[in-house]
Amino acid sequence: MSSSFTDSLCGASPSTNDAFNTNPTSTAAGPTSQKPTVHTAVAIAQQMKLRQDKKLQSEAGLTSDFLNFTSSPKTVLMAFFLIIIYLVSGTVIFYTWIEEWSAVDAIYFTICTFTTIGFGDIYPQTMGQRIFAIFFVVFGIMIIGGVVLGILTDALFNLVKNGKKKAVNDFMDKFEDGTDSIDEAKVITSLSKLLTIAVVVAMLFGPAFIIGHLEGWKFYQSLYFAVVASSTVGYGDLSPQNTNTRIIACFYLPLCVTIMAGLFAKTTSIFMDKKAAKAEAGFLERKLTREDIANMDIEGDGKVDSEEFLVFMLCALGKVSADDIEKIYKSFNSLDEDKSGELDLTDIADTICEESQDKGEEVV
Repeated sequence: MSSSFTDSLCGASPSTNDAFNTNPTSTAAGPTSQKPTVHTAVAIAQQMKLRQDKKLQSEAGLTSDFLNFTSSPKTVLMAFFLIIIYLVSGTVIFYTWIEEWSAVDAIYFTICTFTTIGFGDIYPQTMGQRIFAIFFVVFGIMIIGGVVLGILTDALFNLVKNGKKKAVNDFMDKFEDGTDSIDEAKVITSLSKLLTIAVVVAMLFGPAFIIGHLEGWKFYQSLYFAVVASSTVGYGDLSPQNTNTRIIACFYLPLCVTIMAGLFAKTTSIFMDKKAAKAEAGFLERKLTREDIANMDIEGDGKVDSEEFLVFMLCALGKVSADDIEKIYKSFNSLDEDKSGELDLTDIADTICEESQDKGEEVV
């Protein structure tokens, strides 16, 4: 950052900062203080939604999209990296240790281990191999099967969801001024859902039917194998027996387990969300009592403003915790350099000045 820009910010007069004041309540006599309201909170939420949809952010600030750890590209790459390390390690160790196994058998066994399918068609036989398998299985289930596959499941379903959302948005942009845009949007949304279902079904059952065809299974046996494998039940009565089908299974098994886990989680989530929405609706319809006002009155002045009501209701509904609110308030106070109770360009200028001084830049 250039020192001239820093100097101009740090040396800016109050009138300069007022020129950038976008508060609609500001007048010639100076800006007036106004309590945040529920309408303000809604407006902020709508503005954040607009920024997210239109990608208006130019730098990583507080109004930029918050990227969850499990959704970040680095986390997904880390998950792939851990899987590759686990697969390579397991393949090399078991291939060199067990003479009867081919490289395909070794990697097939490794995949059956961390996906917890465990068909039981191949397994360690000596005491040393079984002792090693104890640690290999525990690490595979805890780290790879539990954490890594969970990350990849989230990434896969987020990819499908974002692709569906983009298709709907692109379609709506084309027909934004049309009178039938709402009906057409419903049609494209339905088609998008059908396409998503078709893709999921194809990935879940397609490879299983290919394996079944190569193994000489009947249709119902292939369907049975797909469900038993993807649910990680793994009875072992039907499993790939030749090299070609095991090669296909090496790619198919992690995919089908990931998809089925996501479907189970989604189904449970839909049921729980409906129950939660019904409970929230009943809670919000309750009447306000004197005890409620006493509990909501954070400042102890006998009144409850919109900010206190909003904070209390978010905590009561379980949307956030009291610790979350406290952390956010602490973050605000740390950003509020002049302790005015508001964030403005003066706070930013003070922060830039401090950073420049720490770097040894000359500041006027």
